[in-house]
Amino acid sequence: MPSKPRTQRSKKPAVKSSRKATTSLRPPSESRRLLEEQLAAQGIRPMESLDKFFEETEDFWPKDEGPDEFTDWLKNLRKSGGRG
Repeated sequence: MPSKPRTQRSKKPAVKSSRKATTSLRPPSESRRLLEEQLAAQGIRPMESLDKFFEETEDFWPKDEGPDEFTDWLKNLRKSGGRG
């Protein structure tokens, strides 16, 4: 019985990532400094108080509804095209 011809794999060059390989080689202190600079440039600041955050967002979702109600709401929102 004749054997099947072997197919050769193409020797395409590896797909290059859009990320720079050096980003993961930075020391943590430099990475943090760069992140803080980027956040500041965008006007993003750290939270001043976790208690204040909870006070400002406490009415975001009803306290008597749990994660199941949230996921149901999210599924319905996505089915309706994001207008809910």
